[in-house]
Amino acid sequence: MIGLGKRIALSCFLCACGTDANDTQGMVDATDVADAGLESEVTVLEQFDVGSFNEDLIEGVPTADLAFYLSDDGPLAWDELAGNITRAKRIFGEVGVQLRVRSALHIQIPADWQQIDPAIIDLPTTPPELRETDLYRHLEELRARPSVRAIAIFEAIVAHLPEDDLNIPASSTIHLMSFNEVPIPFYEWNGTEWIYDSVPTGGLSLPPYTYADRMPAGIRGAITLSFEVDRFRPDTRVLAHELGHKLINVSHEGGSVCPSFEANGPELMLYGSGEIIPAGEAGRWHQERLALSPFLYRVEAGQAVFANQFMDGGIYRDRLYEALYVDPPCSAAP
Repeated sequence: MIGLGKRIALSCFLCACGTDANDTQGMVDATDVADAGLESEVTVLEQFDVGSFNEDLIEGVPTADLAFYLSDDGPLAWDELAGNITRAKRIFGEVGVQLRVRSALHIQIPADWQQIDPAIIDLPTTPPELRETDLYRHLEELRARPSVRAIAIFEAIVAHLPEDDLNIPASSTIHLMSFNEVPIPFYEWNGTEWIYDSVPTGGLSLPPYTYADRMPAGIRGAITLSFEVDRFRPDTRVLAHELGHKLINVSHEGGSVCPSFEANGPELMLYGSGEIIPAGEAGRWHQERLALSPFLYRVEAGQAVFANQFMDGGIYRDRLYEALYVDPPCSAAP
């Protein structure tokens, strides 16, 4: 449990914006990965049949593409994800968005890839007592970015995305990859200074509001699943919740709950069993932000048409959303 007012953590609920042109730590160009030959370290063992998940798709309805990569000796089996996929399809379908399972691969990767490096975060400068006044802005100082190694691994895996008739680019696809361990780094205030630490997580959404333009375009849809964390394994809501971070592009928050590290409630984006994706200002514009997601397309005359793109890398207050945000999320720290 992350104590409120004590920790600034990196997970699916952080926000970051902007890029320092002189800071290349944690960044690697896609061509560098290709030159390193890491794609050849990934072997496709099997391509699972996903047709049954797509039988209900309707042309013209906003759609997000999902591609699964389940690593050999990793934490997940394909059959284990069926409940997660079915539940996620229903939750998003109820608000007018359909999920298309584009592909599901059983892959073999080097054993050391099963442990992903924690993302790189900067030492906080904001006093902890101010954190809750506006979680998104106060966490921008962490400038979260993946390590060079993590980017190389993600890109080597995504390079095996199968082609299909709609030609959806990798940059517009949600890539769900399984690993045995993916830590969340954070800083904890001990009363006099910030102390760095990390903990494992069952699902990490790597959302645009956290990474903005520090995530290479081809893997901006990456989500990691590590269900070996026992409390996540029986929860079929994990996939829908992580997709919410990516598609709605918000933290753990609900209609009456401001962005927080851990908070329970009936909404999809809070902890617990909630499935509600609320609308309007009272619902923190979740449905409206979802409808504008750059990951969504419509099929028109057999062609995939994308209507939106981020203007500021996908930060919480990206100009794409115009006034569809709550400012400030919280009035004061407890």
